[in-house]
Amino acid sequence: ITFNDQQPFISLHKKYSSTITQSHKPTLKEVRDALQDQIISSISSPEAKFTLIKSDVGTGKSYFINSLPDHFPNKRILVLVKRIENYTNYSNFTNLPSAPKELEDFFEENSPKGIHSYKIFEDLEPTTPRLKSLKEIYLKHQKSTEEILATSQFIVATHSKFFLSSLNLEAFDHVIFDECIINSMFRESTVKENELTALRNEKSFLIKYLLKSLDKMEIDDIKSFDIQPLTKKISNLLKAESEKAILHISQGTKAPISPLSALKHFQNKFHVLKLENEYQIISDFQFPSSKYLILSATASSEIYKELFKNEIE
Repeated sequence: ITFNDQQPFISLHKKYSSTITQSHKPTLKEVRDALQDQIISSISSPEAKFTLIKSDVGTGKSYFINSLPDHFPNKRILVLVKRIENYTNYSNFTNLPSAPKELEDFFEENSPKGIHSYKIFEDLEPTTPRLKSLKEIYLKHQKSTEEILATSQFIVATHSKFFLSSLNLEAFDHVIFDECIINSMFRESTVKENELTALRNEKSFLIKYLLKSLDKMEIDDIKSFDIQPLTKKISNLLKAESEKAILHISQGTKAPISPLSALKHFQNKFHVLKLENEYQIISDFQFPSSKYLILSATASSEIYKELFKNEIE
């Protein structure tokens, strides 16, 4: 339509502009209010085991979570962050200390020898000044951790602390993840084909089944393993190797490389991708009974729906 002057256009605009709906862009306060309502609702009366709430960076997720002790004084709540540096966002929560560096160094040094848990220090009889010092450091760290877990109602720790230690066995009314958990809950590792050679001397039918299944895989094949007897057998073998290593270390002798060390990659439910001359392994994590709230600005809703099926809202 061509108008020779402005008046007809102005009249037409006034006539129809009231029927054109413009999308309302919520204010930051409205976004924060809605976020707080959702968080309170998900903790007060969760409808599913997992709740995912997506909200942009800067909308006050951490700020409001830090105020939860005031809103829920009778609940026991664990907040999990990806980095220790984020502890400062949760001043109303008690920090769960990370393992001292001396223990981490010892663990990394002895992992190929069958040492896979800091708890070896509970059975270790120190025979050198270094071992005596390490055991004292472990016992002090363990006592501090146990005291916090026994006396604190509101605790903050890291994702890795939850997924890789017995912290996930503690009873909490609600566990809140600050940031997406996908990268944290799946443990990814790679095993070379020649690392499995030592396992071929193992007489267990279950280990032979595992190796045979891996041998049959073609490049780019994916296979999932969720066999409880296999998981139990691997756990028992690793425990036996750990006990041998503890005996060597306690006697002041150098523990040999464990021939079964490759088994540490095949625990719980796991998925294997066959590549050229190696296997890529992703281990699942089984969440204990609790209620979980995941707060993230970047999480993919579709991935979470596929992962947790009807257990997530």
